[in-house]
Amino acid sequence: MSWKIYLIVITNSINTQLSEIPKTIGLNNLTSKKEVTLMEAQYKEKGVSIGKYEDKIFIVSQQLVFDLLEKDNSDLKQKLIKSFPNSEIAILTLGYGVHGYSIIQDKKVIRTKVGFDLKSSIDFGDKLSEEIEAYNEISNDKELIAEIKEESPDDLQSIINENTGEDTVFRLTKRYFKERIDKDGSDFDKITLLYYE
Repeated sequence: MSWKIYLIVITNSINTQLSEIPKTIGLNNLTSKKEVTLMEAQYKEKGVSIGKYEDKIFIVSQQLVFDLLEKDNSDLKQKLIKSFPNSEIAILTLGYGVHGYSIIQDKKVIRTKVGFDLKSSIDFGDKLSEEIEAYNEISNDKELIAEIKEESPDDLQSIINENTGEDTVFRLTKRYFKERIDKDGSDFDKITLLYYE
């Protein structure tokens, strides 16, 4: 299965009402259309899907995810930080040769990494434990390294970095779904969202 992920997760939001979220993030001009699964929401090219599960808010939107990843001081980022000062905010994306993640804690961006076509376009902050684990596992996989050396010897490090970035996105999902979303036992399939347009 080929994954597409455009996901914003806000933790520690037990007291936030689902109906308040669009206004909180400046999207009060949208109207809810229907309920969708978290997987269905990833494949919507327009609109925004918003849901809540346990103490976490989930927002799915390709446009909002890239706005948050690419702009240091986007209006949305400032609204999220102001509205959820005691939350961890994660921005995760994967698909079509792009992988990216950003983690905001204590009102500060602690790590942002975006890669596209074997290159890093953004690399800010200290590496996350999930990143280090992914890199160590991939770079110590002798079979994988031999395969890369045979097929693309000039791009060995770039391919290791790209695989590390993609695997890091999945490892980060374990923080919010009890298990990686590409493994059994994840809460990913239990979550429904409201689709707004």
